[in-house]
Formats: sequence, structure tokens, C-alpha cells
Amino acid sequence: MKAKKFVTDVVLKKKIALVDVRSPLETAVWYPKSKLFDTFLIPLPTVPSRLYKIHPERYDEVIFICPTGTRAASASLMAAMMGYKNVYFFKGGYKVLTGLTGGIYRKTEKRLLAEGKIKEPTLPR
Repeated sequence: MKAKKFVTDVVLKKKIALVDVRSPLETAVWYPKSKLFDTFLIPLPTVPSRLYKIHPERYDEVIFICPTGTRAASASLMAAMMGYKNVYFFKGGYKVLTGLTGGIYRKTEKRLLAEGKIKEPTLPR
């Protein structure tokens, strides 16, 4: 999944689950929390045994993320093989996600406002 699509989906208020597949030690440094989407920590080796606990079927999209996108790609493949639909991974990892509240997000929000797809900004100015 590319940043532009993710931002569009967030702005359009799709129900999104962001699944961090890093180890607990890695997440001690930084862990995403958001009011715009649900976040979960499921380390890659535990994806097959723990993914069902977040009820992926309740979400429009389940997006896996890690520092570079490699483990996230593996996790999304596992989820797809388990039969889950609408599973994606973040290309570029956290570097992409941490930059979303800036330019990409604002440009996407402005475009969707102009197209009439949303009525008001989703983030405070």
C-alpha cells in the first residue's frame, strides 16, 4: 500500500487496523497510536496464531507495518493465505508513516475536500 492511498482511506474514515509486526523490544522505542485508526502489536512470528484476536473481518483494511516493509509483506502474505481479505503492507515502512501528518496528508485532505468526498478536515489545523 502506498502512502497516498493510506491517507485517502484515513481521510475517508475507513475502518483501518494498523498491525505492527516488530518485536516487543523494538516497539519500546516507538509505537504508533492514533485516533484515526486502531493499532495492534503482533510480532511477525505470532501472526498465524494471534491475528484472529483483532477480528480482521471487522475492518475495511488491515495494514501491516514494520521499519522497512519486509516483515510487513510477509505478514500480509500469511494473512492472505489464512483467508483474510483486504490485507496490505506499508511499502517503505515507518519512514513513510511518520511523514503522513505533514504534506501528503494535507494535500490529500485538500483534494478530497475539493472533490466533495469529505465535508470537513479530519485533523485539527
